[in-house]
Amino acid sequence: MRKFLVLIGIILVQGILLGVLLPKASAAVSTVVHANCLKYTVKFNAPAAWQKSSNNRTIQIGCSGQTNHLGPQSCEGGVLTLKPGQKGILGNCSCFNKKGCLVVGQKLSRTEDTKTKRWNVAVVPGKGINSTLGNKCSVVYVNRDTQKKAQLTSFCGTNKQAFSIAINIKCTTPKPSVTPEVTITPTPGICKGPALVTNVKVTCPSCFLNGTPTPKPTVTPTPTISPTPTITPTPEIPTPTAGGSQ
Repeated sequence: MRKFLVLIGIILVQGILLGVLLPKASAAVSTVVHANCLKYTVKFNAPAAWQKSSNNRTIQIGCSGQTNHLGPQSCEGGVLTLKPGQKGILGNCSCFNKKGCLVVGQKLSRTEDTKTKRWNVAVVPGKGINSTLGNKCSVVYVNRDTQKKAQLTSFCGTNKQAFSIAINIKCTTPKPSVTPEVTITPTPGICKGPALVTNVKVTCPSCFLNGTPTPKPTVTPTPTISPTPTITPTPEIPTPTAGGSQ
């Protein structure tokens, strides 16, 4: 009996830990869905780095619609706020006999025009989607039916048409800076200049005299003196006299 209770206790503890540690799935948010209206199903994805950079990381999606003059089945449109990982369904958008479009921003406004009997949804000035991205992130729209990237303006349609869209925020990870290696050349020691010796080349490599390179001594070659030649005088030879002696 005791072992059974211990086993039950272990199972309960594991269940509690899994509930705390595992990420909770975000519940979908939705407007009223009418089959005769234009419909958008939007999944919002963003990396953890973008989410942690601010305490309130959300976007808003919306669409314009008609005022409720047609009864409960009117396509009134609406605005939804999405957190990363959350899905939103705009199921009552109107095309106004032309085309209705999805509106995305950091903050949207929804105002009623009593003359045209319309709910107009627009981006609040200065609160577009780019205002929440930063300089290292960008937004990518994907048509989930074709799994291809698309422009936001391509998600415009007529009543009874449905779109499935992914809004993905992509952020680049900064590359770590590389510190260049610095080679330090040791300063040569200061040594006393050598004495000049005639006909002898003396050097002191990598030494300085008071911070100035020691000049190399100039060696002047000693000239070679040739001995003066001795000149021997030529003896005089007497010239003989003509005729001889008497």
